[in-house]
Amino acid sequence: AVAYEPAPNDIYQAAMAAATYAKGDPLTVAAAGRLAAAASGDPIVAFFDGTAGAVSAGGLADVIIANGQAKA
Repeated sequence: AVAYEPAPNDIYQAAMAAATYAKGDPLTVAAAGRLAAAASGDPIVAFFDGTAGAVSAGGLADVIIANGQAKA
């Protein structure tokens, strides 16, 4: 059984990779399943929607689910 099926524009809290993020930054899945800033060609799974600034490794932040495009 599936507990949740994220849909585009849904808002979730997700574990983040350590970095500094700005609102709207595109995110991809990185090491340990944490979300991190997407580089060119990476699939975008969400956009950062938390408070802009530094996030510690594993810290939770609000993200908006994307519709699966790749970063140009």
